[in-house]
Amino acid sequence: MNQSIISKNEALELGSRKRYQFLETISRCVKRIEKGSKHQHIYVYSKPGLGKTYSITKLLKDLNTPFLTVSSNYSMYSFGLQLSLIKFLNQTAE
Repeated sequence: MNQSIISKNEALELGSRKRYQFLETISRCVKRIEKGSKHQHIYVYSKPGLGKTYSITKLLKDLNTPFLTVSSNYSMYSFGLQLSLIKFLNQTAE
C-alpha cells in the first residue's frame, strides 16, 4: 500500500483550496439562479461533517440570498417527505 504522506500545513492548504473551489462553484450556481436560470434549486450531497451546511449558509447570507435548508440523515424517503412538505406549505410561492 503506497500512501503519500503530507505535512499538516500541506493538508490544511489542500483543504483550504478545495473549500475555496467548492464555494466558488456554489456562488456561480447562485448567480445563475438569480439571473433567471430555469433550474431554481441546488442540491449538495457528500459525506457528513465536511462543512457543507455551514459554508453554504454563510455564503448565501453574505449574498443576501433567500434559501431553505433541507437535510436528511436517514433516507431518500425522508428527504422526499421533507420536499413534499415544503411544496405543500408553500403552494402560493414561486
